[in-house]
Amino acid sequence: ASVMLAYAEDQRIAENAQMRSALVQAEQQLATINGESRAATTPVRAVSDPREFWPVYILIGGFGLAILVFAAFYALWQAQQAAELSSSDQGLLLGRSKERLRSIFDNAGDGICGLNREGEIIFANPAAAHILGAEADDLTGDAFVSLFGPQAELGSLDLSSQTRSHSELALHSPDGRELVIDLTATPMRNHEGDISGTVVIFRDITERVQTEQELRSANSELEEFAYRTSHDLRSPLVSAVALMKTVSASIENGRIEAASKGIQLTVSALEGLERLVEDIHEFIRTKSEDEEDAAIEFPALVQGALDRHTYLDGYDRLKIETDFDPNIQFVSKLHRTDLIVNNLISNAIKYSDPAQAEPILRVTTYADQGNIILSVEDNGLGIPEDQREHMFGMFKRFHPKVAFGSGLGLYMVKKNAEIIGAQVAYQPRDPGSRFTVTFPAVSAPHQPSLERAA
Repeated sequence: ASVMLAYAEDQRIAENAQMRSALVQAEQQLATINGESRAATTPVRAVSDPREFWPVYILIGGFGLAILVFAAFYALWQAQQAAELSSSDQGLLLGRSKERLRSIFDNAGDGICGLNREGEIIFANPAAAHILGAEADDLTGDAFVSLFGPQAELGSLDLSSQTRSHSELALHSPDGRELVIDLTATPMRNHEGDISGTVVIFRDITERVQTEQELRSANSELEEFAYRTSHDLRSPLVSAVALMKTVSASIENGRIEAASKGIQLTVSALEGLERLVEDIHEFIRTKSEDEEDAAIEFPALVQGALDRHTYLDGYDRLKIETDFDPNIQFVSKLHRTDLIVNNLISNAIKYSDPAQAEPILRVTTYADQGNIILSVEDNGLGIPEDQREHMFGMFKRFHPKVAFGSGLGLYMVKKNAEIIGAQVAYQPRDPGSRFTVTFPAVSAPHQPSLERAA
C-alpha cells in the first residue's frame, strides 16, 4: 500500500509538472503574439518540492537542540557555582563561629575544664588556670581531683554522674590558697550518645562566702548587742528608781543614814550606767571609724591608760612593771591601738586578785620575727577555763561580783586588732592571765620619743 501511494504521488507530481510546462508555453506564445517578451521580464514562480527543505528543517532542529543542550549545561554550571559559593560561605561562617567560640572560651570568667572518662583534664581555659593558680598547659593530663590538697572537701563532687551535677566545694588550690568554688559537672556525649567525658565549669565564690559569713556574724552580733544593751541599760535604771524610792521613804521617816546610803548606791548604779553608755558609744564609733596611720609610741599609750584608771579600786596596791624595746618604731592606727592597750590594762586592774599580797601588772613590748609584740600580764583572777572559748564575745563578764563592766572590752580588743591586721592571743598563768597582741611591723619615720612610762 505504501508503494502504491508513493507511485500515485509521483504520478500526481509529474502531471502537475506537465501542466505547469504547458502553461508556460502558452504564456510565451501569447507574449510573442502581442510583441512583448514576457518570458524575459517576468520570473516564473515554480512550486517547490517539500523534500527540498528538509536540510533546512534539520539545520533549524539541530540549532534548537544545541540551544537546549547549552541551556542545560549552563544551568548545571550555575548550580555547581552556587553550590561551591554556598560551601565557601558555610566554611567562612563555620570559621567565624569557631573564632567566636574560642573567644568565649578564652575570655570566660568561669573556669572551664574538659575531662576524659578517667577524670584527666584534656583542655582548660585561662580562667580555670587563674582560679587554680596554675598554667593552662600545665593542667592538661592531670587528674582534676588531684589538683586540690588532702584537706579539700570533695565528698559532694560526682564526675561520673549521667546527668548534670552541682557542688559547692571548700578546697586548697595548687598554690596553697583556701578556696570555695561553685562547680557544675555536665557529661559529654559522642555522636552515638555514649558518655565520653565531663565538662566542668566552676567559679571562685570565696569572697562571696566570706561576705555572707561576715553578714551572718554581723547580724548575730547586732541581735545580741540590741538584746544585751536593752537589758544592761534597763538594769541600772530600775535599780536607781528603786533606790530613790527607798531614799524618799527614808527621808520621810527621818532615817537620814539609810537615805544617804541609798543615794550612794544610786550614784554607783548611775555611774555604772554612764560607763556602759561610754563603752557602747566607743564600740559604735570604732566600728565605723576610718583612721590614717600614725607613729605608735607604746610608752605614751601605756602611761595614758594607767592615768585614766587611777580611780579604780586596788590601783594603789598594784606593782606596775614595764619594759619597752627602745628600737621599736612602726606605724598603725593610733586610736585603735590605744583602745587595745587601754582595755587590756583596764581589765588587768579591775580584775586583780584582792587576796594577792602584791598584785602585779607587767607590760612589755619587743620585736619577734619582724613583728611587734605587746604583752600585758597580771597575777589576778584570770579567766575560768570553761569560759575561755567565749572570752572575746560581746557582753561577756567573767567576774561580775568583783567589778562592774559592760563586757565589751575584750570584744573591742579583738575587733580592733583584726581591723589593723593584728592578732590577739591569751595564755593562762598560775595565777593570772597574759594577753599578747602581735602587730605587723611597718616602719615609721624616726620621731623624737615621747616621755616613757615609769
